Amino acid sequence: MAFNRSPLRDITQEDIESIVHDWYISVTRSMFRAGVDISIIGPKIVRSYLTIALLAIFIGIAPKVGTAETVRLAASTPLSSYADPLVHDSGNGVITSVFDGLTTIESNGTVNPALALSWTVHSDTKWVFELRPDVVFHDDSPFNADTVVDFLTFLSKPESFYYPIAAEAASIESARKLGPLTVEITTNNPDPVLPRKLSRIKIIPMQVWREQGRTAFSRQPVGTGPYSILEWSRGGSTGVVMTAAQNSWRPPEQIDRVEYVILSDASARLQSLLSGAVDIANGIDPDAIPVVEAAGYTVQRRLGPIVLAIAFHNCGDMSSPMKDIRVRKALTMSVDKKRIVEQLLSNTTEVADQGGVPGVFGYNPTIQPYLFDPDAAKALLVDAGHGNGLDLVVGLFSGQFPSDTLIFQQMAQDWAAIGVNAELRRFAFPEYMRRADAADWDGIDAISVPWSSYQHGEVSRTMKRFAGDYAGPYFCAPELLDDIAASDIEMDEKVREKMLQDLMARLHDLVPSLPLIRYVSINGLSPRVPELKSRNTGDILFGEMRVFPIVTVPKF
Repeated sequence: MAFNRSPLRDITQEDIESIVHDWYISVTRSMFRAGVDISIIGPKIVRSYLTIALLAIFIGIAPKVGTAETVRLAASTPLSSYADPLVHDSGNGVITSVFDGLTTIESNGTVNPALALSWTVHSDTKWVFELRPDVVFHDDSPFNADTVVDFLTFLSKPESFYYPIAAEAASIESARKLGPLTVEITTNNPDPVLPRKLSRIKIIPMQVWREQGRTAFSRQPVGTGPYSILEWSRGGSTGVVMTAAQNSWRPPEQIDRVEYVILSDASARLQSLLSGAVDIANGIDPDAIPVVEAAGYTVQRRLGPIVLAIAFHNCGDMSSPMKDIRVRKALTMSVDKKRIVEQLLSNTTEVADQGGVPGVFGYNPTIQPYLFDPDAAKALLVDAGHGNGLDLVVGLFSGQFPSDTLIFQQMAQDWAAIGVNAELRRFAFPEYMRRADAADWDGIDAISVPWSSYQHGEVSRTMKRFAGDYAGPYFCAPELLDDIAASDIEMDEKVREKMLQDLMARLHDLVPSLPLIRYVSINGLSPRVPELKSRNTGDILFGEMRVFPIVTVPKF
């Protein structure tokens, strides 16, 4: 049986069903001649998404533009505040699907237009943004300079600092309308990061927000993105159904309905994928990859701009051994990160040697890593006066990285090999945040902390935290703070990048943390989903994706 490639525009679902029907007849006849029991095997093959997907690829069929489709996703965590645009929770892409910022940060770290088409610097403290024309919110109200000025003015007021996202507007002194689609933003100090910060601020119609109130607006939000919220799962923000917003300036290419199912257990997400209940399963464990692939499904990994690290606690007047750089170096050089990547993570990610990652603004490629050398590490401990061993307490917030519990256990075993006894003390997220807000790290020698660059696509935000400019500091390097502050107001991009790279090298020399591995998101995809599109934030771009249609196979 021969197949000819056909142009995409000529292929319909009826065509696919006809082809599958003909193919079924051909295959089952061959199986019958070979003596195979087709009553058992034949229907299973025909009804397999994998078979249909491989057939479609073979004959050149791609997902058809304009064919409405539903996609179901099993996610690990719910939105903590429904679709509240004033918090930082992106909800695996729900916030990005409903709202837009003036700018967006792409996976390569570049800042691109979104609701703003362009921006120019008129002075160190004045920016002018030209807005995208012909944009409306989901309720058909217009997006223009008035809506931007109204929202930014609201966020920049002192009484709005209660809202987490207002931190991104802290440098904004005023916003004013220069024309229907032109906004001037004045900052209280030079702020070269402003376009990056504006990617985090999702523009909303303040009139609707004021009328509804924050709680009601979060449940039925009004944005400009490709989707709107249809309904929430029973019991609150445990799941959500989104439908295409046809009046969006960036309407979905094909997927018109997205259903989120929240399953905190990784094995439950895996079973949902393999059973066909969902099309995408987030957070697949590395050891489950062979199971997924053996079932004919695919695995897609995405390396993000986040590094799992163990921060050393040297702040305050306590007598922690972490104040000695020799101890910090010993702990860093005694962990076999390569073995962790190979044996625990199935080579799905990379060893991390610094907080930044390639593609992030300020990443320093010249930094030399502290190589795995347990003998040299043990010698450093002896030199530091700990030849008879060392006891440490490590505070951990686990469950955020693939197999991070196993990673921490392997780290403790490697430390034990050089005479360091580490008590791994796990914190629930509320307790972790309480300690961070109150700077309550007494009795904790090291803390698991992600070095995150996804927020702004650069290193400076988390660099401040690792140098001590943080509400609950763990590592303090006061000698760097003035220079970090100077980099915050340097408007020449090339000069600022060099400043950040130099600061990264200086901080690296102080050994503030043990960088372990680069964050990886491992997703299982049904054969319906040829590719999962996402940003460095982890937000899934459903509006830009296309999937193979669900084919109704004729019964025989």
